[in-house]
Amino acid sequence: MYNTPKDANLLNMNNSTTLAQHYHILKETIFLFADLSQIEKKIDQFLSFLHANYPGIISLSLYEYDNSAEAFRRKAICCQTKAMLSYFPELINLRLNKGFKLLVHQKTFFNGKEVYAQDRVLADRHQWELNNLNFFTLKINNLDFTGLLLIIFEPTFSLREFDTEFFTTLTQYLAQVQKRHIEYTSLAEALKKAEAAVRVKSAFLSNMSQEIRTPVNSIVGFSDLLADPDLTTDQREEFIGLITQSARSLVRIFDNIIDASKVQAGELNYVLDWINWQSVFNELVFYAQSLKKSESVRFVVDRSSDTDISIHTDAFRLKQVISNLLENSFKFTESGTISLGYKLSNLKELIIYVKDTGPGIPPEQKQTLFDFFTATNNYTRQSGSTGLGLALAKNIIELLGGSLSFESETGKGTTFYVKIPATKISKTFFEEPIAETQTDSLEDKTILVVEDVEVNYLLINELLTPTKAKVIWAKNGAEAVEIHRNQKPDIILMDLQMPVMNGYDAIRIIRSSDRETPIIAQTAFAMNNEKEECFRLGVNDFLTKPIRSRELLASIMRHIR
Repeated sequence: MYNTPKDANLLNMNNSTTLAQHYHILKETIFLFADLSQIEKKIDQFLSFLHANYPGIISLSLYEYDNSAEAFRRKAICCQTKAMLSYFPELINLRLNKGFKLLVHQKTFFNGKEVYAQDRVLADRHQWELNNLNFFTLKINNLDFTGLLLIIFEPTFSLREFDTEFFTTLTQYLAQVQKRHIEYTSLAEALKKAEAAVRVKSAFLSNMSQEIRTPVNSIVGFSDLLADPDLTTDQREEFIGLITQSARSLVRIFDNIIDASKVQAGELNYVLDWINWQSVFNELVFYAQSLKKSESVRFVVDRSSDTDISIHTDAFRLKQVISNLLENSFKFTESGTISLGYKLSNLKELIIYVKDTGPGIPPEQKQTLFDFFTATNNYTRQSGSTGLGLALAKNIIELLGGSLSFESETGKGTTFYVKIPATKISKTFFEEPIAETQTDSLEDKTILVVEDVEVNYLLINELLTPTKAKVIWAKNGAEAVEIHRNQKPDIILMDLQMPVMNGYDAIRIIRSSDRETPIIAQTAFAMNNEKEECFRLGVNDFLTKPIRSRELLASIMRHIR
């Protein structure tokens, strides 16, 4: 058609003008997306800019690909008339439209008629049979695409080769922009979370340091006062009681820290068994009464008429959770009432509640109350809490198949609810509690204590004095193996973490030749399934420090021959 010099010159002039316009649009687009932090606003600006500067465009819309949903989601639209909105749906689901998906994978650009031929259902729904509707896939390469650009051109407009080359270049750049924005958003979110985690953990460590120092200060201070020869007997007993109370408080802090670490690592151990709820409830009532320090606080027990209730749970873990809730209530409630009660629901759930008339929980703190390391607000700071107790309680109850929730009103109080599966039975079929172990004489027995810390050995030796047993001290696993070979003790108390040779290796060596001598493992490092590992190696019992006299003696009496 263009076979005269005049026509050729005119065509070259038009092409040069178009190419210059393409260059201008691409340059301005690159400048526009230089700052990805304002991407949403810039996408709208880009569509308006392209609509105004590219001849023939009536309306257009930009889509972003959602890989998880396998769908295109509309990000922005520039539409001349409301009638054209039907061409630009909010969502294009590739899973439901296989023909359209095939076109997206195969082609960089395609038009409405191609969609109609490939996927008539989708095309009919949005009237995509029009000649002037074109689809440009935002591709980084043939397989990796990030979005879609839909453009409605004027009816008289036809795409030429340099038009398609321009839009291919433009959409490749937009694909890179979208990919970089996803990476930018992910990095920004990760940085935000990391900064929040640093702040939260710093606050947690600061709070924990204060919480640990409080009982330690009491232990050290009253221990120094015990050296005063002028103290009366009553004063000594009072100071010893305060030291014991502070030591137990310190142990609970460390137990919470260890259990929280185990929960987050998915290694918290629990043993489900059928237990008599009434027996557990009585223990909790007794513990709650020991927490009552002020006459201005009234403790109320609400017993249900359902007394024969069995629950399939871990009694120790359940008591750990309820005890934590009781401790919180007594810490926060300066005056008023604290109630402990339960009821059996029609859904065969045991609902245990701890209710107080304390200050309540502010609305802004309710969302993060059960999060690890975030409970460093006024609610926990008043009690010097490390911010682990409630998060730990919720995780434990959920592991046991139950739930933990609460209701609270500022200035009026808080009620925590623990729900666990339960069954009502006709009669109690549980064994009677085992009587307190009496210490028999072990005058003819030899006990090998393997312990690298002298003060720990001296404590155990003192606890064993009433048994009149012969006690031998080994300072590490190697000495224990040698003493076992030469002196054949009747029972071995084996620490696990020691220099020269640890307890695990010592147990392996002893058990390679002796499967009979009882071994009781004892450790302060209750992490990473040590208990399971010890029993696998062949120990007879497992105790965690601090060692309690009754627990130690009961274990020895069970296993010694």
